[in-house]
Amino acid sequence: MLRLVFILFIGLSFLASAQSAEHSIKVAIPVILQLRIQDAVSADFSVPLEIQETDTGLELSQSKTRLEVLANTSWQLQVKVQAKDLPFRLRASSSQASVDLTAYPQVLARGEATAGWQDLPIYYDLKNQSVLHGQKHYQIEVYYFLSQP
Repeated sequence: MLRLVFILFIGLSFLASAQSAEHSIKVAIPVILQLRIQDAVSADFSVPLEIQETDTGLELSQSKTRLEVLANTSWQLQVKVQAKDLPFRLRASSSQASVDLTAYPQVLARGEATAGWQDLPIYYDLKNQSVLHGQKHYQIEVYYFLSQP
């Protein structure tokens, strides 16, 4: 009787192993890179800055922009301006870097996957404020680009 149970067990085990198989499954997770600009009405990830000449020099319309990043992969934030031949230097700074803004994109911040929206304040600063060319008002668009490195 014990022999019969053993043979039956071995036979069922053989049948079960003959019916099992291995399958490879590939899962593709899409890359998520999203950028939000707080208090911005633009849909093209730009921030308008106005620079006004005053009696004491040049004055920025705002000194800070609050960005937010959502990513499930490593990312980099680039910045550039839509202006040519400015008679002063405009700088943008994050907690990671400071760059002189030009018409060419420059990396301002980098990061890894975020756990929700990550706050990223950007500060603006003017250099060479005494260099004026008779223009009383400058309008500049600052553009932000989020991409994978």
